[in-house]
Amino acid sequence: MVNIAEAGVKNHILFSLGAALSTYIFGLSVVFGAFVIGLVLRESRFGHRALAEITPLRDIFAALFFVSLGMLLDLRFVLDTWYLIAATVAIIILIKFLVVFGIVRLFGYSGRIAFLTGAGLFQIGEFSFILAQVGVNMGVISTHFYSLILASALITMILTPLSISSVSWLYAKFTRIATGREPVTEEISALPASGLAQGVKLAVIAGYGRVGRNIAQGLRDAGIPYTVIELDPELISELRCSGIACMYGDASNVHVLDRVNISKAKALVVTFPDPVAVVTTVKTALTINPKLKIVARVHRTREAELLKSLGVAELVSPEYEASFRFVKRLLHVFGLKKADRKQVLAKMRQDEEIVEFSPDEEV
Repeated sequence: MVNIAEAGVKNHILFSLGAALSTYIFGLSVVFGAFVIGLVLRESRFGHRALAEITPLRDIFAALFFVSLGMLLDLRFVLDTWYLIAATVAIIILIKFLVVFGIVRLFGYSGRIAFLTGAGLFQIGEFSFILAQVGVNMGVISTHFYSLILASALITMILTPLSISSVSWLYAKFTRIATGREPVTEEISALPASGLAQGVKLAVIAGYGRVGRNIAQGLRDAGIPYTVIELDPELISELRCSGIACMYGDASNVHVLDRVNISKAKALVVTFPDPVAVVTTVKTALTINPKLKIVARVHRTREAELLKSLGVAELVSPEYEASFRFVKRLLHVFGLKKADRKQVLAKMRQDEEIVEFSPDEEV
């Protein structure tokens, strides 16, 4: 499982670098190549998986990007030309507001919604910095104009959070003026996974190996709706051909769990043999849905105690359960009656010398 996940991250990085290099060879911007490969990955059936894997890298590079912008900004230029920057910022806000307002109105929305949308989208995007830098390199724009655009764009980006934070207050204000009463808020539920009805209490199976496959069959026979999270693309293809609701990705990733609507699920079954993956998946799932009932596969005492401390009461040890199955078969071979076999098995479960989970030093 870990090898497949690492391979996925490496593949996405190689795709991005390869596309950037290809566009550079043809005389285009490397940013354009990265943008195109992003569109391609977004439209693929593994798009959400790619997003989940590169999100940490995106956050790291975003931080570095803004650090570089801060290093490029000349404070003396800002102080010397503050009036010109203020006028540029005002023009940018006005133009962006009018453009967004007109587009939203063109799609048939009310003037109030168009106003609020324009107020929240008046900033200049980060892509403009790259375009401006290309313009400087090609001699299309001067260094002075580039500094002006850079300072103005940074100011609009700083003002955007303030504008967005006031959107809800403005919405309530406009609604109260238009209707004469307080606005009514509605709860919006997250979209469920493909093939599942919204609002249905379902089970989520993390891992579709032999154990997960048998669990799925049991739930299907019981008429309980479920969805499967699996990291193997071949198994995902098999599930989709069979019409079974499934999601390709790592079950320990918050984006993948959100896509299967884990916040509305009733139970999660974690069947991974890897204890690290089990613990990580359980922690992430409980962060999203603290009331979630979890049945986890556990082998060692250390992981069992950790999961119990997290509130997981249903722990299953395959070796422990298999030993009872062996004894049951042996008792049947020796001719013991069904009632006697049940009595022996019940006595075994109460025997403290029979350890359910392996000691920590055992592998």
